[in-house]
Amino acid sequence: MLINTSTQQRTWEHDFKASNPNISFPITMSDADLAPFGYANLNYPTAPTPTASQKVSDVNVIQNIDGTWQVNYQLVDLNPTELAEVAAEALIIYQKSAQDILTSTDSTFARIQEAITLGLTSAQDVSVIAWINYRKDLRSYIKATSIGVLPTKPTTYPSGT
Repeated sequence: MLINTSTQQRTWEHDFKASNPNISFPITMSDADLAPFGYANLNYPTAPTPTASQKVSDVNVIQNIDGTWQVNYQLVDLNPTELAEVAAEALIIYQKSAQDILTSTDSTFARIQEAITLGLTSAQDVSVIAWINYRKDLRSYIKATSIGVLPTKPTTYPSGT
């Protein structure tokens, strides 16, 4: 991308070359090649990382800093509507995570139920109760209206599973 240094209008390199058909330009044009025509290369540095309540502005300032034309990205605060959208998306991701974790424990819980049915463990066993409570907590997080900390997966398994 090039910039007209007097008007600060951006233009594509292809369009610039097409507007000067009788001039042979190098494949990679330097600022020295472009200066006689009032143009320069426009540099795009890495944009800053916004926080959860910010975004990179759609309107960014073009500046000549020490002879180099570049886009200076601006961080702006999200407006209330955008904040609500971000919060809603985060809640959906949170609820889906809880659902995925719950689904991933289905086979474990099926083995626990089978062990209880076969008499290999008891429904009152501490590790059985921990798994029941864990899955119950996950179900409540699936229906949650705010984000919290997902429950910790039990580290012990009932005997016979």
